[in-house]
Amino acid sequence: MMSALVNHLLAGVPTSAAANATNHAVSGLISGFLAGSLGLLTHQRKHGQATQHATAEDSPTPATSPLPEA
Repeated sequence: MMSALVNHLLAGVPTSAAANATNHAVSGLISGFLAGSLGLLTHQRKHGQATQHATAEDSPTPATSPLPEA
């Protein structure tokens, strides 16, 4: 669906079968690049947030003595 939308908006209606095939190939590459980029961005966001939360929760707290300082 995305490929057809990109093809229609950028190239218009082709005049021959070869132009139609070329337009679909180019729009498929554009759609694939956009989908891959968004998927990678989403993966990096999820992975980056999980790492930040894990390090904040796993960090040791400084030990305090119940005895008063001398």
